[in-house]
Amino acid sequence: MFLLLRTFSKAYGLASFRVGYAIGQPDIIAKLDPVRSPFNNTILSQAVAAIALSDQDYIEACRKANEIGKKQYVEFCEKHNLTYYPSDTNFIFFDTHADSDVGLPGAYEKRIYCP
Repeated sequence: MFLLLRTFSKAYGLASFRVGYAIGQPDIIAKLDPVRSPFNNTILSQAVAAIALSDQDYIEACRKANEIGKKQYVEFCEKHNLTYYPSDTNFIFFDTHADSDVGLPGAYEKRIYCP
């Protein structure tokens, strides 16, 4: 059995439109249908997603910028001997060896956001 769920939230910048899709065997997709109604896409969301899909140059530019940013974090972690975990996603996880109550306020002041 196979089910792939994707959203347009991050790379396409369409989080507020709540656009996504599922790919899988028909019997698995059929099981999703009863709970789909409250999460259905609007006509506007579908139109915006179609426009976003047509602009693959933008997505490629985002991917490249993201890879450059992740490389900067890896270099920072290696320079400061911080443990980090390589990622194929759009973020990198690393241990700052600091109490978050101390480090987060300073990070926010520098516009570094940590969820």
